[in-house]
Amino acid sequence: MNITNSCSSYRYTPQQIEEFFASDNGQMKEHFLEESICRPLIGKQIHKPYFHYCKICPKVENLHLESIEHHIKFKDPKRHKAKLLEMMQEEVHMDKDESKNGQDFTIRT
Repeated sequence: MNITNSCSSYRYTPQQIEEFFASDNGQMKEHFLEESICRPLIGKQIHKPYFHYCKICPKVENLHLESIEHHIKFKDPKRHKAKLLEMMQEEVHMDKDESKNGQDFTIRT
């Protein structure tokens, strides 16, 4: 499964992701999609304005961001957490490649 990662401003660490999945609570404060720890796994529907969906499970969609985050955290959490951590590693790898070659594209290995 290839999920496009355009989260260069993603600010969470692997430890914070681990803590999020280990806790019984979601994110503590009210927040927008851009601030969500689950943001790389959440898309916005084009044909249904304001609806969010899980990029791993596209049939899971909801108007409420918290509902999609709840799905990610509690429905197959190992799979969702692994994908978040994998995407973080890819982002770090891509950043290193970009700084080495100075190109506008990224070489994936």
